[in-house]
Amino acid sequence: MKHITISDVLRFISIFQFLLFSFFLIFYKRGNSLRNKLLAVFLLSKALCYIDFILFRFRVYFIDACPHIFLLGYHFELLLGPALLLYTKSFLVPRLKFRPIDSLHLLPFISHIIYLSSKFHLHSTVFKKKLLINNRIFSPLEYRLNESLIYLHFIIYAVIAIIILYKYRLKVKSFYSTIEKTSLIWLNIILFGFLFIWLLALSNTIYWWPLQWDLLVLSIFIYANLIVFWGLQQPELFGSAKDAVVVQKYIKSSLKEKDKDRYVNKIKNFMQTQTPYLDPNITLTSFANQLSISPHHLSQLINERFQCNFYDFINEHRIEEAKQLLTRPQSHRKVTVLEILYAAGFNSKSVFNTAFKKYVGMTPTRFRNRTQNNSTYNKPF
Repeated sequence: MKHITISDVLRFISIFQFLLFSFFLIFYKRGNSLRNKLLAVFLLSKALCYIDFILFRFRVYFIDACPHIFLLGYHFELLLGPALLLYTKSFLVPRLKFRPIDSLHLLPFISHIIYLSSKFHLHSTVFKKKLLINNRIFSPLEYRLNESLIYLHFIIYAVIAIIILYKYRLKVKSFYSTIEKTSLIWLNIILFGFLFIWLLALSNTIYWWPLQWDLLVLSIFIYANLIVFWGLQQPELFGSAKDAVVVQKYIKSSLKEKDKDRYVNKIKNFMQTQTPYLDPNITLTSFANQLSISPHHLSQLINERFQCNFYDFINEHRIEEAKQLLTRPQSHRKVTVLEILYAAGFNSKSVFNTAFKKYVGMTPTRFRNRTQNNSTYNKPF
């Protein structure tokens, strides 16, 4: 007789949270309905997979009462990847619609149902019980092949989703000055959090080590709690918030060549006199509003005339500001690098250090020390 352990309790709680949140998304009427339903399918699939695991763990208590429900959740392993990929695309592409060709993602799922129907689902109750009691549903080779295909299936979808997200992040730099503002933390939690769980489960099938299952259960529990907590803290993710920015090319631009020089001079003058780059929350749209220029035209001017995107355009000015602050004599004694990066418009030390090294070729600390040494060396005796 199996006893309920702490790991089992965590599994039950995780299943409850996945089910609760998925039903909330299904019946939530506002916002992007397709996006919410795709996330609901993903969470519901994980809950059903977990339920299937619970059934087998306590199969002694379920074989006689309900043998028909075994392995129903196993099929949904093949919905996790497609649901995650389509959710990623729907999160990044406004007004994404489900196309007939997207139905092809269901083929592995349907094929697996047909396969297991011949091996288990279509058999009599007595035969099902016999298979479950003797653990003869799959041969060892069949089981390993099933598991390998399921893991490979998800990894392929996860990699494609990560590539889409990576390409989006490169494009979105043209619209935002601070990459953290558009890092899509929620999507990173959903995507990379579950990828970590999946890889942890994969490692368990390849090489077992003590406490590995407990770590996997704990990871899923934390993942479920994090999704629910973050979702409750950010309801705009499911409501009527604006869709993610999709970068547009400058096709059919109404900006005339004769106006470009005038706008460029206006931008340069505004950057020198008003220093808008010191605002850590500045975006392409807010900057365009200050200049009374459309965001589309502003993006076009920065790309064409300054040969960079908006993110780099703003950060280049911030770095020049930081260099000025670092070379002031009082900065050597009183002002820390952290204070300087905030004063220059940055809100992240890692982003500041990366940008500074990109434009200057060294770290801020090394730059300040070298400036201080040169200043000391040039002092008259």
